[in-house]
Amino acid sequence: MHRMGIFTSGGDSSGMNSALRSAVRTALNLGVDTYVIYEGYRGLVEGGDKIKKMAWNDVGGILQQGGTFIGTARCQRFRTREGRRQA
Repeated sequence: MHRMGIFTSGGDSSGMNSALRSAVRTALNLGVDTYVIYEGYRGLVEGGDKIKKMAWNDVGGILQQGGTFIGTARCQRFRTREGRRQA
């Protein structure tokens, strides 16, 4: 079984939702379990409900939204060794 996690970090820009949708749907089409990590590095460190398994319809209708639908955030804890281990 293959798994893939997707997150966005830093500032958002146009086209991110299009790229996210494409990555999720391509991976699902190839049989890869695909997860998104909400709020960038912060979500990677915090885990829990910040990580969600995606289905085909979860990325429907996101092309018209600005920014990135999964959010993005920098995380000071990720800059430490302990924070990276937690992630």
